[in-house]
Amino acid sequence: MKRVFFVLAFLILACGLLLAADEAVTKRCEGAAPTPIKDIRANPSKFVGKWALVKGEYEGWDVNHRLKEGPPVTRSDWIVYDQSAAIYVSAKGGDEYVRLRMQKIEKIGQKLTLCGLVEKNERGQVYLKLAEGAWLEVEELQPAPQTEQVPAAPPIKRR
Repeated sequence: MKRVFFVLAFLILACGLLLAADEAVTKRCEGAAPTPIKDIRANPSKFVGKWALVKGEYEGWDVNHRLKEGPPVTRSDWIVYDQSAAIYVSAKGGDEYVRLRMQKIEKIGQKLTLCGLVEKNERGQVYLKLAEGAWLEVEELQPAPQTEQVPAAPPIKRR
């Protein structure tokens, strides 16, 4: 009985910590206006080391060839595009919250809002890092409208 009590107490505590962490994470960029990606790319020194709110579309691994350079951190880095420019996003070192949100990304062009840390690698590439404390919102895809099923035509009888 004691074991059940301790397990239940642990689960309640863990859920409380997750909710508190989720609330703290959302406050990182709370109230900030979205930063156009072209501003980050045009003046990286103004943004490196700071958190930025970006709204855009998921571009996968540069399927539209918007960037000339390769991924800044790992091969699994992906791109977000906001109609002004594109930037790589790296989730290496991100927490479970970010990994769970990334599982909701299903297709190229899906709308995203993310709060990430602007970083610069040793090659001078600027990117968004979904580090501890970052957050990501993914627009839920709407199911395709149901089309009316048209019955199949009866087979043609040959004479």
